[in-house]
Amino acid sequence: MTCGGCERRIIANVGKLDGILAVEADSELGQVRVAFAAGDTKASDAARTQITELGYKLQ
Repeated sequence: MTCGGCERRIIANVGKLDGILAVEADSELGQVRVAFAAGDTKASDAARTQITELGYKLQ
């Protein structure tokens, strides 16, 4: 993730997934923060999958 466009792309795509409450992306820090209900592993896994499918690497 290198720019504001990347941030918006991640926020838009991850934010529409079931169980996702909020998404923040920061290209300067290279971080994405995703809020979902505690213990909702399906939402967590879906967010990780979506970010990877968008072409970004997870650390």
